[in-house]
Amino acid sequence: MSLIGKIGSSFVYLAFIFGIVGIAAAQQPAVKPLPPLSEAKIVDLIDNGIEEEAIVTRIRKGGIAFVLDPAAIARLEKAGASSGVIGAVREVAKNGMPMGNKPRVMLWTEGAAGDTNHLESEISINGKPIGSFKTETKQFVELNVGWNDIAIKTTPTNPSMKCRGLWLYIGGVVEEQPGKIVMNKPLWSFLNSNGWQFKDGTYIHDFGPRAKNATLTFKVYFAGLDTEGVKISDDDYVIRADSTVYQGDASSATIYVNGHPLNTFLNTEREVVITPFLKPGHNEIKLVTTPVKNGTYDGARDISILGPMEYNGQRKEWQGRELLTFRDQTGWKRNARTQLLQYSVTVHAF
Repeated sequence: MSLIGKIGSSFVYLAFIFGIVGIAAAQQPAVKPLPPLSEAKIVDLIDNGIEEEAIVTRIRKGGIAFVLDPAAIARLEKAGASSGVIGAVREVAKNGMPMGNKPRVMLWTEGAAGDTNHLESEISINGKPIGSFKTETKQFVELNVGWNDIAIKTTPTNPSMKCRGLWLYIGGVVEEQPGKIVMNKPLWSFLNSNGWQFKDGTYIHDFGPRAKNATLTFKVYFAGLDTEGVKISDDDYVIRADSTVYQGDASSATIYVNGHPLNTFLNTEREVVITPFLKPGHNEIKLVTTPVKNGTYDGARDISILGPMEYNGQRKEWQGRELLTFRDQTGWKRNARTQLLQYSVTVHAF
């Protein structure tokens, strides 16, 4: 095995070379779902005086990008939605048109059972606000195929009340039946209480008592959903990522297999079948790590390449020889003064 590396201003990549035999490469197409209408977009069409017939047609063709519930209907009616528009929204929601048989991406927020949340988060993706979240919510989101910046600005709404915050998940969802949407495995997860400490009866951020809010920014790569949830077969090769802490990763980890990018690994444990991207002989695995901007917590991720896989009937699990294992935090250290990560070693070729 050989290793090469490169250091950038806000990222580091390491490339690992290893050899295998008996693999035939294959390409998989990217998923490009039809963009649906968000609740805000429907309101925007109404505010701009677009005729009812045009709005209804657009809704029926593209579906909606939000979970339809009584509160959403009330907001649309308050914004001036006609009975025809409301009817079209109900129609596509009832018929499953927002999903069909194609996987889509959603943001789900969840709090601890019975816990009142006092940490509110404003979320934006690639500079575009998608909403403010304090309670459990399910909402469709749009990602670029490629790099995306996800910013989460969290503010204690009642600093004197302790809570456990919100978990936020982004991942592919499918509609098992009309109205029943399932996220089998999130791509990424985020805990909005990271960096906040409840001390002496109030919330204090790691940046100091004067900080009234804090924004965490995560850089993630979205390669589509084709590689997610692929079932392992005999003789497959997989990449497995395991998190070492509960709170979350201090950096995102993006893997390239012979130049093919996979969805970033961040705060979730996932296995991805990489057999279609391998070839006989030498293969390059490139790891790109990007620190969470303004992240003050520590969490690393162990990443392993396993194969060829075979099913262990006694343990009821797939197992494979460990070909390579590395940690995404290799070379990163936290600056004691700023509390931020910085790269502190030089990578040599050998």
